[in-house]
Amino acid sequence: MTSSGVLHQQTRALAFAGQLVPVACERLRVGAAVGPHTHDFLELAVVLSGACRYVTQATRRTLSPGDVVVVRPGAWHAFEAPQDLEVYNLYVGPELLRGELSWTLDHPALAHALIHGGESTAPLTGAALERVIGWLDQVQQVAGRGPTRDDRASQRVLRLGLLACVLSELLSSEVGGPAGRTSLTREVRKVITVMEEDPAHPWTVGELARQVGLSESQLHRRFLDQVGVTPIRWLIRTRAEKAAALLAGTDLTVAGIGRAVGWPDPNYATRRFRSAYAMTPSAYRARFSFLAPPAVAAEARVPPPASRQPAPGSGEPAASTLPAR
Repeated sequence: MTSSGVLHQQTRALAFAGQLVPVACERLRVGAAVGPHTHDFLELAVVLSGACRYVTQATRRTLSPGDVVVVRPGAWHAFEAPQDLEVYNLYVGPELLRGELSWTLDHPALAHALIHGGESTAPLTGAALERVIGWLDQVQQVAGRGPTRDDRASQRVLRLGLLACVLSELLSSEVGGPAGRTSLTREVRKVITVMEEDPAHPWTVGELARQVGLSESQLHRRFLDQVGVTPIRWLIRTRAEKAAALLAGTDLTVAGIGRAVGWPDPNYATRRFRSAYAMTPSAYRARFSFLAPPAVAAEARVPPPASRQPAPGSGEPAASTLPAR
């Protein structure tokens, strides 16, 4: 995180450097406002202490200890007026939702949060928050050791197991969307997967329905009931999300990015992107590009538990100040 007015960017290449599985976390003390910033991975932030105003394109609310926010790749967010704020940021490759984390899609509220983003409506408290902190501390410790030839498989299993513990705890914190939505069925999951794996394909509802042996009306109803939007609206969201990552992380032309995600008409691509992010592709790149020179941060990153040194006379772990990434 960064000082007021400075954008913070963090890419997969940095967040998951040297890791066997796209899962990482860091504990941060935030001493100044964090301007609007974005990532090209899924982020979960758990508030450990203090408070702040949390701002996104869709909401503005106060965060307090135990609150959890989920941010989809490409979506921007900001932290204003922090007061003794400490957070644990958990970084996850969204592709895990199609593989090792597919079990999360069996739980409607959690699935809604992970595929749409959102904030908790009930905080983690007491023992639940302590358990989450303990598991995230262990994720940091495992990441800090670095894999060896003998324990690569065990580290992968351990990292995913700890992540599963954190996510299962969120089931009790009411992170996600409206109650009553059903879990994602096999057909809906497959349609989501084929769109995400080939967004440039000129998908139609008819072709998607044939992929899973449903009629167009059946697919439309199931998607709306389970995901909250129609298949075509989800395709637009998927294309916009992938375009956002390319705008922030590459120097490809806007027209080239549009073609890569299935929008060959530049004017149409601009309209669709603006409907998702409330700004043009060029404005998004100017504000959130990962290729911009890094700035110096004013926050402190808390070292993993095994490496912390107590601050003199305080009994608390010391934090080192590091530059923004």
